[in-house]
Amino acid sequence: HCLRQLQFTNRLHRTICAIFSRRLFGFRTGPLPSATCAPTIPARDALRSYPGSSPCHRKKNITKNYIFLRILLLKIVYYIDMRILLVEDEVRLSQALVEIFQKNRYGVDAVYTGTEGLKYAQSGIYDAIILDIMLPELDGISILRALREEKNNVPILLLTAKDEITDKVKGLDYGADDYMTKPFSTDELMARLRALTRRKGEVKEDSLTFGDLRLDKNRCELQKVDGSSIKLSLKELQIVELLFDSPHQVIKKERIIEKIWGGDSDAEYNNVEVYISFIRKKMEYLNVRTVIRTARGIGYSLEEGK
Repeated sequence: HCLRQLQFTNRLHRTICAIFSRRLFGFRTGPLPSATCAPTIPARDALRSYPGSSPCHRKKNITKNYIFLRILLLKIVYYIDMRILLVEDEVRLSQALVEIFQKNRYGVDAVYTGTEGLKYAQSGIYDAIILDIMLPELDGISILRALREEKNNVPILLLTAKDEITDKVKGLDYGADDYMTKPFSTDELMARLRALTRRKGEVKEDSLTFGDLRLDKNRCELQKVDGSSIKLSLKELQIVELLFDSPHQVIKKERIIEKIWGGDSDAEYNNVEVYISFIRKKMEYLNVRTVIRTARGIGYSLEEGK
């Protein structure tokens, strides 16, 4: 359903076709499919018609690369419910948790040292932080204290290998919202994470309304109050939701990039400007009074027009 709603760019199509040809069919050389025809050909038809993709060759490779193809498509169509910062120095545990979060539609940034963890946490883009206590360079308790002193109230769940009551009490006294002792159940971790966001009052509603404009997240639609609607792509949906969450407030371009694309993304201001342009055209199509105003050189805000 979501895949049908996405409007792929030429660049994305060329990249996907190249990956399909190399990973799914085993090609190592050869030109990419034409950029002009890629958007008009469904992915499954392009795969069948790509030169050299004989039934025998496809059958031989598809089982081996099924998991890769599945993960690729999931990354394209997933709608990210919230963004999590994971500060954990055990690499294998961190990688396992990242995979679990992504399967549950959470965006996640993983760092492995206390210094990096504090730097990322101070950006203010995260809905929750999972913080190990025993970290290199800077321990989790010091990070916790620094964030609370800065009046950063992001929910924080502590991970600790220590089972002593005094360590748990110390973490909670310094401002942690919850804790878990290693080893732990991933189901319990996800349940505690959901509870943390509920306490913060960030239970996600299915629809948001501002002025004469409504955002239906389940249907990926932007709607006028009188009933007319238009579909949104994935990034458009995420940007509109960010604007709806803070109406009348200027959302900086840096924050949009960090929140939507991620802190390590190569996205630039031009990416944001292009998507804002797409959204404005769809709002014009709906003929709504609500507008997206530009704060020149800063960002955008959602306002009620005259």
